[in-house]
Amino acid sequence: MDIFVEQVSREEFLKISKDVHLGAFFEHREPDFERLNYALVCHDSHDKLTAYATIIEHDADSAYMQHGGCFSDVEKFKTVKSYLLMMNYLKGKYKTITTRIFNENIAMLKLAFTAGLRVIGVEYSAGSDSPSILLHLRLDVVAT
Repeated sequence: MDIFVEQVSREEFLKISKDVHLGAFFEHREPDFERLNYALVCHDSHDKLTAYATIIEHDADSAYMQHGGCFSDVEKFKTVKSYLLMMNYLKGKYKTITTRIFNENIAMLKLAFTAGLRVIGVEYSAGSDSPSILLHLRLDVVAT
């Protein structure tokens, strides 16, 4: 089964963002909380969503993959393929791609490493209940 990636405008994504975030993270997140330039949405040949990511452009050459996820009822191979499709889309458009991932999110880190991202920094937050560590990752796209 094929997976497709498409760029969705900020306005279009805000129409579905509440449902998409709930489906991926089981959390309520109001659309007016979102900050993004656009989103990438992956779906299969039956138009079933497999994954998404919100993107913030820093400038014409660099983008930040801000927030995204997959859905619990999606097979693992579709999640992997979706992530790699989104990264390839970004690689074709930007010279630099960055993201941040919690250090305990091993599955997401594996996906990022597979796509070529590497750790370039660490952010520590001593939050109210539990501290968190975010790893900063970057990929410099090499022109071929």
